[in-house]
Amino acid sequence: MLFINELPSLDSSGKGNVMKLNAPKNVTWIVAAVLAVLALVVKFAGFASVSVAFWLALASAVLLLCASFFAGL
Repeated sequence: MLFINELPSLDSSGKGNVMKLNAPKNVTWIVAAVLAVLALVVKFAGFASVSVAFWLALASAVLLLCASFFAGL
C-alpha cells in the first residue's frame, strides 16, 4: 500500500523501493509562507522588479522541498 508521504522510486537493480518524505517543522513552514507572501507583495505592490518576486517565490518552494526530503529541517 502506498501512503501519501511515500514516493515510489527505482534503484539500480530495477526493484522498486519507497522514499519516505518528512513533514516540515512549523518554523520552516512559517518562513516559507512569509517568503511566498512577500513575493506576492513585491509582485503586486511594485516595490521591486518582478525578478525579485520570482526569486522570493523560488526560495520559498525550495525551502519546502528541502524540508520534505531532509528530516529535522
